[in-house]
Amino acid sequence: MSSDIATEFRGRGDQIKLCPLTFVEYFESSNLDFNDAFNEYLNYGGMPFLINEPSDINKINYLNNLYNEIYLKDIKERYKLKNNNNLTSILDFIASNIGSLTNPVKLNNAFKSILNVEISKNTIDNYLNILEDSFLIKRAIRFNIKGKKYINTL
Repeated sequence: MSSDIATEFRGRGDQIKLCPLTFVEYFESSNLDFNDAFNEYLNYGGMPFLINEPSDINKINYLNNLYNEIYLKDIKERYKLKNNNNLTSILDFIASNIGSLTNPVKLNNAFKSILNVEISKNTIDNYLNILEDSFLIKRAIRFNIKGKKYINTL
């Protein structure tokens, strides 16, 4: 998606990537004390719309709508995915294992052993690229290790 925008507007503008607010930005923009702001940020993230929304139900509905109606639908249409169940399963797995090292081979093995689902390593890698291009994930590559261990994180 981001690469399509860059191609479409080549030479006619600059690409600006907007990320969710950092905690400091969130805290400074909210009318909450530090602990309340921190808990809100951990629970709901740094989407600017959520700063002044008092209702937890509205926050949850907003985030669910953003995920299901914007991100997943856009990805499915853009990449012509007939069934995005594997994509959402991969994203759910990654989200529930934040901080753990993984790669397409490890994801493939996990899906085989846990869910009895066969998703090829190439498909997993393709889905990871789609998720990264859609700004839903960001790959973090280890740089403080050598040789074979580094290759296993790619």
